[in-house]
Amino acid sequence: MKKRRVCLTTEVHRPAFDDFADAMRVAESKEGWRSSEVLRNFLDAAFLAVRGALIVGEAKDKNEADYMAIVASCRHPSETMGALSRMMGATAMALAVEPVDFVGPVFSELSADAGMGQFFTPHHLSYFMAKLIVGDDPMRLVGEKGFVSLAEPACGVGGMILATNVVLREAGLDVARQAHWTAIDVDSRAHRACYLQLAMTDCSADVYRGNALGPPENLVGDRTPAACFFPKKVPPGQIPKDQPPPPPPPAPEGPAQLTMF
Repeated sequence: MKKRRVCLTTEVHRPAFDDFADAMRVAESKEGWRSSEVLRNFLDAAFLAVRGALIVGEAKDKNEADYMAIVASCRHPSETMGALSRMMGATAMALAVEPVDFVGPVFSELSADAGMGQFFTPHHLSYFMAKLIVGDDPMRLVGEKGFVSLAEPACGVGGMILATNVVLREAGLDVARQAHWTAIDVDSRAHRACYLQLAMTDCSADVYRGNALGPPENLVGDRTPAACFFPKKVPPGQIPKDQPPPPPPPAPEGPAQLTMF
């Protein structure tokens, strides 16, 4: 990746981004990949690595085979996979410092497809929209269920979800235990970036790839670690083992539903 000044969501992400960008340049140099190819392989490998810890049986075997296919595609697997691992570490570091969109600005610079309507909403606008929709007392939405259900039918890389989680945390909610997201995007790269960012920020979510306007059977879902560790639809302490998740749940209904756009 050529050295460029990507406009990040927050400048506290800059040190992590510099490490991320350096690792991208290593992968470009070793493999002759374009920046967009490095980003795609990073998202695939990181997604499979996180998801692989949560699944069992044939799904786990398939997940491992997909990961090893990425390794096999590299001319210099040791150096390249090491670079992709550095990118994952940089992403985790950025999100630990401040859990707002890190991948979005990079994705927008390198891989966004205007023809698909991929335009990423700046964090401050997402935060303002979330404040308007959630209101001043989101705790009231928790209700008898003990958590609030939220839906994002065109989630992109998860920027709106992360901004909303900031609002929920400011109100005292635990986004792992007291909130659950249904996130959908038609782009597999965006789906994987969203899953990665939500997983790394302790967000409970089912993240689906497919068309939110299509039939439910077109959706393929993956559950974040927080959703497994703190399940919302089974008794506490019982971690679902049928990963990836069963057919997508229906859209949240009732007063506890919030749909973010």
